[in-house]
Order: sequence, then structure tokens, then C-alpha cells
Amino acid sequence: MKSQERTYQIGFYGYMLSVNFLFLAAALVFNQDGQMLSGLAKTLTSFAGSTMDYFSAGGLSAALLNVSLSGFLAFLVFLSGKTKASGSGLMAYMITLGFSFYGKTFLTSLPIVVGVYLYSRLNKIKWTQNTAMALFACSLDPTVSLFAFHPLHLKYPLFLRSIVALSVGLLIGLIVPIVSKHSSKIHKGFNIYNVGLSGGLTAWFIFQIYRSTFLAQQNLDSQGFLQSVFSSGEKTPILILYSLLFLLLFLWGLYIKTYGEDKPSLSSLFKRSGHNCDFVKEEGLAATFWNMAIIGIIFLTFYYLVGAPFTGPTVGALLCAICLSSNGVSLTNAWPSFAGYFLASLVMPFSLGSQAQAVTLSFALALAPISGVYGWFWGIIGGFAHAAIAPYSAAVHGGLTLYNGGFAAGIIAAVLVPIMEHFKEQRAN
Repeated sequence: MKSQERTYQIGFYGYMLSVNFLFLAAALVFNQDGQMLSGLAKTLTSFAGSTMDYFSAGGLSAALLNVSLSGFLAFLVFLSGKTKASGSGLMAYMITLGFSFYGKTFLTSLPIVVGVYLYSRLNKIKWTQNTAMALFACSLDPTVSLFAFHPLHLKYPLFLRSIVALSVGLLIGLIVPIVSKHSSKIHKGFNIYNVGLSGGLTAWFIFQIYRSTFLAQQNLDSQGFLQSVFSSGEKTPILILYSLLFLLLFLWGLYIKTYGEDKPSLSSLFKRSGHNCDFVKEEGLAATFWNMAIIGIIFLTFYYLVGAPFTGPTVGALLCAICLSSNGVSLTNAWPSFAGYFLASLVMPFSLGSQAQAVTLSFALALAPISGVYGWFWGIIGGFAHAAIAPYSAAVHGGLTLYNGGFAAGIIAAVLVPIMEHFKEQRAN
């Protein structure tokens, strides 16, 4: 293994381990009431459909412990495949952490991961090529928790619920990689959250069958089925924890720069369009780490200034914004999404600091390649459309996918891309 590649691997796996232990340490520090383990038990057995704030389900320390455990699962998945450092790998890891604040647990992720592994074996694909996909497919964790822990199903024996949930998880792992291959053709790479679209379509498919065969018999519609639970927020602990997280990103970037023969250039990274872009492969791991830190600091500052609630969904969404900055998002192509949301706040009945908008804005960055390729005007339109659509798109899939913002971004890209291509062709003629 070459010196730079070895350093990259140390940085890739070392960063994940250091962050996992950071969240574990934070869980222990904030376990002042001694309810961390009992809170974790509540978290693991809660239905995570729509939006379930794990600060509310089991408390701050339990939520942080769940994030740490999910992070260790992601680490083991990559380690089992001897996965090399990449932007998609960092994206999969960070999004795993983010959604572990509201909807994802290592317990509900396991059957899906195994399902993707079986998909790889059945199709004779190297496991290392699908390790990131195994984590992305866990966007459908709420579907597993639906059959295992939804109050409507608690009347059935635990053994039966477990068998059904396990089977559904394995099926999801077998299906999502297949659907994802085709969904990328719909948005042509202009939605960085490709599994947001494929996972959303899969969740829609499952939910409509479930609604017709089960909910209809219970006289329940999708609106009655969707229930969000939020806490009052944990501002001070999160500000401290995330400041340390950003420091780790900077320090690991410095390590790569010092020992990896890497010459990071943020200015070069900022010139990238973000379209089908892996920053680790194109600009190096050090510059990628620093870009992730910059996006994280901007979002944390934004949340603080607009008075966003520091709930599980909000702070989790911040990590999801950071994940995108390893795979295409930078300052230069992200600002139009912010501008689109700002314009939307002037004509729509919400504020930028509201719970829904603080969360969905993070996922609007998935449309950053639009502004990178077609210009800031279309980027603003994409952001504006996302602000209007994302808060309501969960009704389509019943909250059975966590990547609702990515699902909305995929739909928007599917509509905007042919329009943008049309105008581009008109100008060329």
C-alpha cells in the first residue's frame, strides 16, 4: 500500500473511530440522571415513522449512545469490506450518525445491512462495492420498526413481529440497490441523495400496500398514521459536542496534510460543480475534511442565529448537511439553496427557524449540483421548490423512509433537469 493511500485509510477509519468515541464519551458525561441504558431500551423499541426525536424517546444520553452504536456499526461494515476512503463512504457514515438522532438504530439497521450483503453475494458483487449502499439503504429503518414496534402491532406476539420485521428488512436490503441503479437515471446525478429517491419510491410502494391491506381495515388514513414527536431541544450540550466534532475534522485534515503527501486546495474544491463529484478522490481527504467542517460551522451558526430548536431531528439534519459536503456540496454551490429557502420564507407561512424548515434546508443541499452546472438562478428555484415540497412529501410514503428531504430533492431534480436542458439547448441554437 502506498504511503498516501495508507495515510488516507488511517484518516478514514481513524476519523470514524474518534467520532464514535466522542459521542460515547458525551453520552456518559450527560448521563446525569443515570437513565442512559433504560432510555436506550426505549429508543430501540420505539416506532420511528415520520419524525421521532430520540431526545424525547429516551433522553439526551441515550440518543448520543445510539448515535455512537450506529457509528460503530458503520465502522464495522466498512472494515468488513476493507473499504477505501471515499466521499461516498464519508457521506454514508455521517448520514448514519445524523439519522441516529431521529429514526435509525443499530437494531433496525442490521437486517437491512444483511440484506444488502446477500444482494452482493447473490449477484457476485464485491462486498466492498456495496458497503456504503448498505448504510444508505438503512434510510428505510422506520419500515422495520413499523412491523416490530408500532402500537397497532403490539397486540401480536413479539416472535411474530420480529420475524416479519426481519424479513422486511432483508427484502429492503435486496431491493434498494436495484432500484437505486435506475433512480440515478431519473435525476441524472443532480440529486446527491440518490437513495433518497430510490428509498422514497420503495417506501411509497410498501406503504401503499400496507395502507390498503392493514390501515384501511383499521379506518386509519396516512395523516392519522403520521405522528411526529419532538423534545424541547438540547442547545448547550450540542454546541459543545459539535464544536469538538468540527475540531476533529480540522485535526484529521491537518494529519492528512502533514503525513499523506497531500496538498489540499479548498479553492480548487470550491470550483467544482458538485455534479457526480467525489471530493476525496478529486481533491483529497484533507480538503474534504476541512470542507465538511466549514459547512458544519455555517449550519450550526445559522441554526443559532435563526433560533432553530436544537432537537434530535435538527441536530441530526446538520450532520446530514455535513455528509453532503464530502460528495459535492461546497460554499459556492450551497448558497443558492439558502437563498431559495429565504425567499420561500417571505411568501410561505413559516420562518427559517421553524422545526420543519431547519431540518429540510439541510437536505435541500442535495440539489447543489444544479447551481454548480446550470447557475445560481436555477439553484435558487430548486431551493424554493424544496422548501415548498419537502415538508409535505412524507405523506406519500407514510414516513417509512428517513430520507424524505432526499426524496423531495429527487422529484424536484427529475422535473427541473429536462427544463434546464431545454433552455440550454434553446440558447445553443
